[in-house]
Amino acid sequence: MTKRTGLIILILIVAIVVPLAGLAEERYALLVGINKYNSSRISELKGAVNDVVGVGAALTQFCGFDQTNVYYLSSDRDADHQPYKTNIASVLEHLAKMINSEDAFFFYFSGHGVTQNNEQYLLTQEANVNSANNIQMSCLALGDLHSMLDRIRASKKVIIVDACRNKPVLAAKGDGVGTKLSAAFSKGLTMTPKPGRGGISFSAVLYACKPDHVAYEYPGENRGFFSYFLTQALSGAAEALNRNGDLTLGGIDAYLKSTVNAAVIKELRGQAEQIPWIDNKGSGFNTWRLARFKPGVGRPFQAVPGVVPGQQGWLKTNAVALGLGAGSLLIVLILLVTRRFVRPARATVTSQASTISAVEEPKPAVKQAAERIAAVDTESPAPVIPPPPPKPGRIGDVDKLIEAKKHWALWQAKMADEFQRLLDYEQNEHLGPKDRAELWENFLDGFSASNPYSDQDKELRKVAGERVDFWAKRAQAVKKKATIAVPPPPPRVEVSR
Repeated sequence: MTKRTGLIILILIVAIVVPLAGLAEERYALLVGINKYNSSRISELKGAVNDVVGVGAALTQFCGFDQTNVYYLSSDRDADHQPYKTNIASVLEHLAKMINSEDAFFFYFSGHGVTQNNEQYLLTQEANVNSANNIQMSCLALGDLHSMLDRIRASKKVIIVDACRNKPVLAAKGDGVGTKLSAAFSKGLTMTPKPGRGGISFSAVLYACKPDHVAYEYPGENRGFFSYFLTQALSGAAEALNRNGDLTLGGIDAYLKSTVNAAVIKELRGQAEQIPWIDNKGSGFNTWRLARFKPGVGRPFQAVPGVVPGQQGWLKTNAVALGLGAGSLLIVLILLVTRRFVRPARATVTSQASTISAVEEPKPAVKQAAERIAAVDTESPAPVIPPPPPKPGRIGDVDKLIEAKKHWALWQAKMADEFQRLLDYEQNEHLGPKDRAELWENFLDGFSASNPYSDQDKELRKVAGERVDFWAKRAQAVKKKATIAVPPPPPRVEVSR
């Protein structure tokens, strides 16, 4: 092969592969959760913020959503990141400029919704329900939200409304405020799908309950029933997958309908029911793949959440495929061709600035933070590894094996607890990046043993190692006084064990 032939091959590769890479599907999401409203007349929720964090973690860890493309608005954050009407409108306007027709968009709202004078509204942070006029002025009308969502060009849209909660307004009967999901409400966000390549183009709207019903919160879980099982489905619950291990909207819908109402009836002792509702238009309901898991098994739902959303990019799954695969193929082929014709240059070492941008240096650590660091006990000696499985009839060895498994189970539970504590500490504004990196390093040192009966410890150590790298780079970037801001972390989530 001549040099000229090699260059021609290279040009052909670029001409074919680069356009294919441009077809890659990006996935975006806006997640809105409101526990506590500004108005004292609106009942406070316990799980809406946790709903947002749980769903966001599942999207980024399992469903191919890059963390930089997931936006959070929740009631426990600063005013710029609370779910006011103007903030929701600003984010949707921003996304409308970014999202292309080949992309997918996921909108999730967890909070209250009402019907007033045959008009449907989502109650945003500043909602005032003292009069019909106040509701009209302060709440987000479904018609307005429909218009904003319709401006987004994504050919694949998933809109989820976990609203119409029971008793949203603290008022006497006869105030004219409807709380159940009305038939009009259930159709208020239906829209015509945008055209897209590959024959997949849809707009799916999922509601936490069917018309003329309300949605409930899960006692003891600090979550809504609907979002609790939605998170399980997005995390790969085996019952939500098809026989190939693919997670589709059809699988999610079937899973929610088989689990949510059963849990509501059980936990509320038959006093209520809640059946999820979906309104779908277009094609791809059972063919568009959010994620792929091991067929017939899936990934069991874990109470311990993954990495805090909004801070670290993850590899896109589900073959956002064509773009990632095409790009990788291009690089490999270029290397193979150029290696034959380009003389190796003399090796040089270059240093590059960190790609991790930094926010302002956190406030200096205070006594509380120092005491908390000192209180972290990750020096956990590993249990003694038991002998190989005993032969039948050796009762003494069987007893030792059972005891060893119990011991490891307790050790694993403590590891999970410490992991969760460190995730919670990442929200402490008094801790700088260096403090957080050191905490994760201590965690790795304290739980370095390998559990022979579980793979969870390996997964937690992997994530912990990524957190060490992230915060170490962030500390370095802060030291260099980087000026580009990154999205702030999401709210703290309380995990029930």
